[in-house]
Amino acid sequence: MEFANDPIARRIREAAGRGTLSHALLFSGSGDRIAAAQYAAAAMECQGGGQKPCGTCPACRKVFSGIHPDVITVRDEAHKNLSVDTVRQIRADAYIRPNEGARTGTVTRVNKAFAYGLLARVCLSAAGYAQRPDEGRIGTGNVGSNRRSKLIEAGQEWGGNALYTKALAACKEVIAKENASVKLEGSFDEIWRDMMKREVTAGGEALFVIPFADNRGQWMNNYAIKHTTADKYCGKANAGGTIGPVPTLFYEYDKNDRRRDVTCVPYRWNGGKQELENIQKWYCGKYRYEWMNEVVSGNDCGIKPIVMRYADVLLMAAEAANELNDLPYAKTQLRKVRYRAFKSNDAVDTYLDGIVSKDDMFWAIYKERMLEFNCEQVRKQDLIRWGLLKKSLDDVKGKMKAMLDHTTYTSTVTGESYDFSTIGTKVYYKYDADGETIQLHGLDFGEAGEPDGEGWTLYTSKKTDGTLEEEYIKSGTTSTARIDMIYQYDPDVHMFWPLFKMSLTPNSMLANDYGYPVR
Repeated sequence: MEFANDPIARRIREAAGRGTLSHALLFSGSGDRIAAAQYAAAAMECQGGGQKPCGTCPACRKVFSGIHPDVITVRDEAHKNLSVDTVRQIRADAYIRPNEGARTGTVTRVNKAFAYGLLARVCLSAAGYAQRPDEGRIGTGNVGSNRRSKLIEAGQEWGGNALYTKALAACKEVIAKENASVKLEGSFDEIWRDMMKREVTAGGEALFVIPFADNRGQWMNNYAIKHTTADKYCGKANAGGTIGPVPTLFYEYDKNDRRRDVTCVPYRWNGGKQELENIQKWYCGKYRYEWMNEVVSGNDCGIKPIVMRYADVLLMAAEAANELNDLPYAKTQLRKVRYRAFKSNDAVDTYLDGIVSKDDMFWAIYKERMLEFNCEQVRKQDLIRWGLLKKSLDDVKGKMKAMLDHTTYTSTVTGESYDFSTIGTKVYYKYDADGETIQLHGLDFGEAGEPDGEGWTLYTSKKTDGTLEEEYIKSGTTSTARIDMIYQYDPDVHMFWPLFKMSLTPNSMLANDYGYPVR
């Protein structure tokens, strides 16, 4: 701290105190420029509460000791000026912002990893299907057709496999920093526990989050497991529970897939304990008030939802590599995501051994992205670019009807078979020793009939006439009409938000493509 008495040090402290210390400083002249630069870096990273730099906090001590991960000193002894190769190395080392300083330890600012991931998303979407107006008819109201972009046609700048090549290259830029600047979290639930605790930092799986201001945002009101009454986890009634998965998603997972019970939750909280909900109402367990350190009063929640995860980059890399006929590389990236989901790596390897063609890998990715990213707002765009939006939604309707009728169903998309005759019409429950955590029997394949052991209670619900209904999964619980309301307009045509009437009325030059009616 000898430099602290230098006039330059005083100017640095004043700027830091005002919050106006620039992101870039140039020191010239005959003074100790390295000491000045180090002092400025300490002021930027200082975690003390008073004058900056304080010289005593952990961040300051690391800077002055030359070991702070966010502060590097670059010298090029072989050249008077920094060589091109040295600059390139600096860029590579600064690929993703470090994760310790106050300015850099956040994923609320865009970093290169997210930028490359977003580029990959754009390229995959551009290479895929979408409802597109006819040539020269954009903005005229033309319905067009569901087709691939003309960009992929021969003779175009992005023709052939150029978009997939670009997507894969972008993903590889991120993957090259695996375990150094990005990584998969050790367990699937850890991702969401950290998000609920507002402890998402750079350098992990989350690449970018929605940067809501502290204690703002109303994410949990819609997505969280519902709390019917105020309790020790959530101090307000009727919180959460407006958005969740369809109940058949539960049956897409292997019984040993650790993502299943994190994602698919058939219960709500009522009176401070978990309570089985109606078959019509399931919740996404990634978002839980009970995992939060603090529940903000009112409708805001303070949660910053994750926009993109490293797992997405890995599966996009697998998809692009598969389109480019690199099946081994696609398998490598898929294996990373799937290993985390299962206790047995042998089971994953056996599964991957069964993928022997480009077509096999596509359908594996189709399903893996469904299992990994439910309620993360990426599935619809996935289905659009694959040209499978309507077909997949129709498939879901078929599964739901078969589940209610307890019949066997063969997917019209993947050909996979589901034997819903092996699940029970009745569901039983009991509580763990804590008196609040529910156990269920009858939901899973092979659980038809009464459970073994003592302490189980049959789930019942009240009919409109006041009598008790003992069946949980039964025909008519969710009517065919309700299932068919999964969509009202053809989703292969009306896949994008229309311009609203309030925008169209004052401007006669605007028109909705895709055949949307004006209302």
